[in-house]
Amino acid sequence: MPAMRALDRRRTLLVAALLWSLLLGIGIAVPAAGAHAEGDAAAGAKVFMTCAMCHSLDPQVRNIGPHLCGVVGRRIGGVIGYRYSKSLARASGVWTEALLDEFLVNPRKMFSATRMVTRVPNNRDRADLIAYLKSPRP
Repeated sequence: MPAMRALDRRRTLLVAALLWSLLLGIGIAVPAAGAHAEGDAAAGAKVFMTCAMCHSLDPQVRNIGPHLCGVVGRRIGGVIGYRYSKSLARASGVWTEALLDEFLVNPRKMFSATRMVTRVPNNRDRADLIAYLKSPRP
């Protein structure tokens, strides 16, 4: 029975993530020019609410996606214990602000087998989100 509840929760989160992706893609799409600007961490906290359906900022919390605590500067595919797609597991390098910016525009363009379906097409939202992810945690 608990396994069934976990499966139902995952399905619900996946459907919610897909719906948010569609809403973001339709409602506020802005062409991605790869321009990296300084973002507003407070505004990024609001953007992160979409990410929080699958990701946590607490390294101790296991979720659908890997935790994002310290993602800027971390090795790509570097969360120990998380089962990444083959393309992310084989990737080299670290997550830089510019690389995250490119990834968030269209994750599957960068890593075709990734399970991440949510896009952040708006330049300002991406800059704000990255600023939030870089901000110190209490």
